[in-house]
Amino acid sequence: MIELFRVLRPGGRLAAVDPDFTRSAQDADDSGVSDMLTAGAWRAVANPRSGRQLRSQMVGAGFIEVVVHPTLLVTTDADRFRALSPRSIEDRLNDLVGTGDLPSERAGAFA
Repeated sequence: MIELFRVLRPGGRLAAVDPDFTRSAQDADDSGVSDMLTAGAWRAVANPRSGRQLRSQMVGAGFIEVVVHPTLLVTTDADRFRALSPRSIEDRLNDLVGTGDLPSERAGAFA
């Protein structure tokens, strides 16, 4: 963040987008599996709360007039979910089956 502040010209503007995986949701026929996948996303990224920390990091780097527009993104299709997820749905479903948290039939139906 400090480097972004350093290279931004005086009077310039910076727009940044960063997800908060702890506040995500998917619209799916099986909400229980969807909730398990959401919880698993937290463990799949280095800092699942980075989105909510972005403002304080910007202020700490010296930015002024920092404005935050939080937006809830509800994923409703598998392709969009795949684009946003650090790991594939299939891999994450297989993990849940492997740990015994999800029956393979239910995972297959979700996929």
